[in-house]
Amino acid sequence: MFAERGIKLRSLKENIDITTPTGKFMFHIIGAMAAYERDVISERTQAGLEAARARGRPKAIQKIEPRNLVRAKELYAAKSNTIAEIMQMTGFKSRNTFYKYVVNGDKQE
Repeated sequence: MFAERGIKLRSLKENIDITTPTGKFMFHIIGAMAAYERDVISERTQAGLEAARARGRPKAIQKIEPRNLVRAKELYAAKSNTIAEIMQMTGFKSRNTFYKYVVNGDKQE
C-alpha cells in the first residue's frame, strides 16, 4: 500500500518503521486492532438500538399546540422577546424544535 506509492513511514514515538518486515507486521496488527474495535463499537450500537426498539421506546417528539405555534411565530416576528422568553411563554422545551417549526417554518407531522 505505502511501499507501492514510494512512501516510507517511520514513527519515532512508537518505534515502528514500515520499511522493515517487523515494522510492516506491527503496522498491520495495529490496523487490524483498530478495525476490530470499530466493528465491535458498531455491533454494540446496533444491539442497543435493536433493544430500544424491542422495548417500544418512542421517538422523542414534542407536540406543540397549534395556537402556541402561531403565538411563537408572532412573537418571533415582532422581535420584542428573546428566543428563551418565547420558548417559555409558548411551551417549547427544545431550542432545536423551536428553530425547526418557528424559524424555519417546518410543518408538524
